[in-house]
Amino acid sequence: MRKDREYQVEAIITLLSDASPEHKEQIMTVADQLRQQGMIQGVEKGIATVARNLLNEGTEISFVAKTTGLTEAQLLVIKAKGMLH
Repeated sequence: MRKDREYQVEAIITLLSDASPEHKEQIMTVADQLRQQGMIQGVEKGIATVARNLLNEGTEISFVAKTTGLTEAQLLVIKAKGMLH
């Protein structure tokens, strides 16, 4: 499913670039920014998942904060939102 979405995004970028060649450079810059944003969101989601898993295993919150780069306040929010199973 992810591959399909990536293909669709690439197809849209190609269509926009072909339809407006004079703006191709700007379109590609926006596309690169969107790709970068997606990667950042993926990394952030992965860090949150690791933090949740560590907390689920009973790891001390101070250690989870130190190893994930999240603040103890952020981890408390994760915990308060019931993200722990």
